[in-house]
Amino acid sequence: MPRRTISGFSNPTVKYLRSLRDKKHRRREGKFLAEGLRLLTDARENGRLPETLVMADVRDEHPLLAALIAEVESGGGEIVETSGKRCPLDWAPGASETTSEPRVPPE
Repeated sequence: MPRRTISGFSNPTVKYLRSLRDKKHRRREGKFLAEGLRLLTDARENGRLPETLVMADVRDEHPLLAALIAEVESGGGEIVETSGKRCPLDWAPGASETTSEPRVPPE
């Protein structure tokens, strides 16, 4: 899947990802956001790859991020880059976010 670049707050992808900050939307969609390279690397090492990886288009290179990007792309996941100085998701530029199915214990 090719990489996409988004820049505006009104982008449908941004609106969808921002909606996942609310519990009701996470439950309805069966997805959640995970932020940070360490958290995403730990998940990857335990067999959980992001469905969507969002990151700033201007960022520091890091070998763990390069490995994560390669695995997301090879696994059919989506890479979305945010352009501009401010991330439309209201997180720090360079941070990585993802959506993935949550692990919910049976009730």
